[in-house]
Amino acid sequence: TLLEEALAGALEAEDKKAMAHPHITMGDIFFVQERDIPRAVKEYEISLAQFRELHNSLGMIYSLSTLGEYHHLLGDHVYGQQLYQEALVVVRDFAPNSNPYEFIIAGLGSVARALGNPERAVRLFSAVSKLFTINFANEHPLDTHFRQDVAALRDQLGEATFSRLWAAGEAMTREQTIAFGLQTEPVSQPTQLVQPNETQPATDALTE
Repeated sequence: TLLEEALAGALEAEDKKAMAHPHITMGDIFFVQERDIPRAVKEYEISLAQFRELHNSLGMIYSLSTLGEYHHLLGDHVYGQQLYQEALVVVRDFAPNSNPYEFIIAGLGSVARALGNPERAVRLFSAVSKLFTINFANEHPLDTHFRQDVAALRDQLGEATFSRLWAAGEAMTREQTIAFGLQTEPVSQPTQLVQPNETQPATDALTE
């Protein structure tokens, strides 16, 4: 296949950056087409190791945040949170204006809900509220998943509490949001996750 040829060419040239990208694409294929998250995780772990060696901040952010989402979907919410937070540290220290920031924060909101921390979840979601005001022609399944989380939180907490927490989250600056996202809350009663039916690969965030 073209991917195999690209990977073979990168190996021959010892181009680690070129090697990392095919592994991401393979991970997306395993997830999207085969619904094989464990195999997707293995591909992303390879890409992450290569991006670490290259000190490629955007590659690390994308690999870490995607691995966080995969482990979250697999039910390992605590490890998923750790991966998301590691991605957020890289955002804070090396790529403060990177695009994946909003999805990392929303991902941490989804994890917080799964770990039984609805108030934290609402504040995180509302800190990146613009994600929920954009209507895409072909909405990414994770966007749908986040919207479902927000709707469930509104029902769970009631309109008054939800609105108060939402306003508090919207008032946070980017720096405050990152600091809040890096806090680790105690685990309460985990919430059963409803996995998105499908997702689409997104590799355009890797350009520097």
